[in-house]
Amino acid sequence: MICRDTAALAGLFPENTLSGFLGALSLGVDAVELDMAVTADRVPVVFHDAVLNGDIARGPGSLWLECDGPPIRALTAAGLARYDVGRLRPGSRYAAAHPLQVPYDGVRIPPWPTHSPRPPGFLAACGSTLNSRRCRIVRS
Repeated sequence: MICRDTAALAGLFPENTLSGFLGALSLGVDAVELDMAVTADRVPVVFHDAVLNGDIARGPGSLWLECDGPPIRALTAAGLARYDVGRLRPGSRYAAAHPLQVPYDGVRIPPWPTHSPRPPGFLAACGSTLNSRRCRIVRS
């Protein structure tokens, strides 16, 4: 099975997370595409949006963000690591669109590649655009 859009698996796993990628691979997916952003201290991270999504991001104390933001580029890698993105805000439109997603507490936005090792037998293929970098993990 080939999945080139991590959003297609958002109904099961947290999007753009190591938990989500490993879950997709466990289902037999042959390729996973991901987006990247860069933090204020120039650490590349795996994340689709330019800002934290208030429907998936919880800050310290597991408190939901009141709205979308802050921008990824405004946070250091250490600051970004304080946010948990493994669960959908109950009652949100996002949660309604993905009712079967299993919540995972303690899921962080992963840096690339130091904390996102490729599973054995997989390769990463990357390309850049002006504002982002898109990578795909494919079975070798």
